[in-house]
Amino acid sequence: MGTLNFFPDGIESFQFKNFIPTFEIRLGVQNTSNQSFTINSLSANAYSDGFAVGNCSTFNAQTINPNSETILIIDLKMGLNHIVNNIVLAFQYANFSVDLQLKGNVNVDKLQVPLNLKFKVGL
Repeated sequence: MGTLNFFPDGIESFQFKNFIPTFEIRLGVQNTSNQSFTINSLSANAYSDGFAVGNCSTFNAQTINPNSETILIIDLKMGLNHIVNNIVLAFQYANFSVDLQLKGNVNVDKLQVPLNLKFKVGL
């Protein structure tokens, strides 16, 4: 059995969805095996400086073909607190950066796979 490699591929956009500050993040998935995998769901919390600042999830099945790379676009819904304001400012003005960490799980072919990614917002 092969494994999938997950990596942060950047932030697509920032917008308010239903009055909730939301980043559309690009999550790369690489499959170097000769078999396809299906991502059934993904759920993760976002942390900055050890504080929970948001949540992301997707429950739309997506197949990752053998020996290929796919980019998933996932909504990262942020909470309404001071840290989130700093993250939004870092994205909009890019004059400083904020570290984010996604910690959660991915259901791949009915198996739970841990997800733990760090990335920067801003510079």
